[in-house]
Amino acid sequence: MNPPAVDGVPRIVLRAEGAALLVVAVMQTSVNRGGYLRSFFWRRMSACSATSGAPAVIYNAAHTLVGPLLLASAGLLLPAFNLMPLALIWIAHIGFDRLLG
Repeated sequence: MNPPAVDGVPRIVLRAEGAALLVVAVMQTSVNRGGYLRSFFWRRMSACSATSGAPAVIYNAAHTLVGPLLLASAGLLLPAFNLMPLALIWIAHIGFDRLLG
């Protein structure tokens, strides 16, 4: 098993950041439309994490905040407010993954 890429206090801060993202996104989603929460858990359970190659690049790109923030921005600017729950689910998924490391 490889040693963690980040260790010590930065690792704790990154895990706390992930927990905060997860909690805020889940709270906001459940306040607005609790049914969307099922999608978060389905995505989390069906996710596959590759360790190298193109699947790893795609997986890592999808687990940055750039995508969901662009989606949320599009939802506000268009206006297409039905995109907001999807952005929150995506953020919750990222937060959960970061929480787990």
